[in-house]
Amino acid sequence: MKFLKEHYKSFILVPILFVALICTCPLPRHIEFESNGWQLDMSSKEALFEESAEISIEGWHYQFLFFDDFANLDVHIESSQAEYEFSIDHNKPLLFQHGDATFAHINSAHFEGTNLRRVHILSQAPWQNILIELEGLQAQGEQILGVFAASEAGQADLTALIEEYERLRLSN
Repeated sequence: MKFLKEHYKSFILVPILFVALICTCPLPRHIEFESNGWQLDMSSKEALFEESAEISIEGWHYQFLFFDDFANLDVHIESSQAEYEFSIDHNKPLLFQHGDATFAHINSAHFEGTNLRRVHILSQAPWQNILIELEGLQAQGEQILGVFAASEAGQADLTALIEEYERLRLSN
């Protein structure tokens, strides 16, 4: 009993520090996505999958218990029309549920060495099916440079992702 009376502060302090550590440390998730995808023509429902493109995303998604999540990603898109390579640093992905699917959405406007103005990345079952919209500054003003989509399973898995993209575009 004498031992407990002398060290009671330590017995209280250790669990408090342990809980504080758990609450402030992130749960890192490595993202390594590489797939043959498509450049989408959103104006045409018949020829939606316009041409092929290679899409790769590599980086980390840090999930916190009580703080905002953030992601550091390196993105590379190669299509017959153009090649885009950029990094997204410390951007906060928005995780949300719509219907039966879970989505992650990143809206970023911070790039180095590119003419990109904004990038929207929408991912279903986060980081498995990817849809990327690139906006840039052209002589005519801001315009969409391309919409790219990829899935490790194929085109059929992209239906819900494309519908969610269209829903988000209409709501903005």
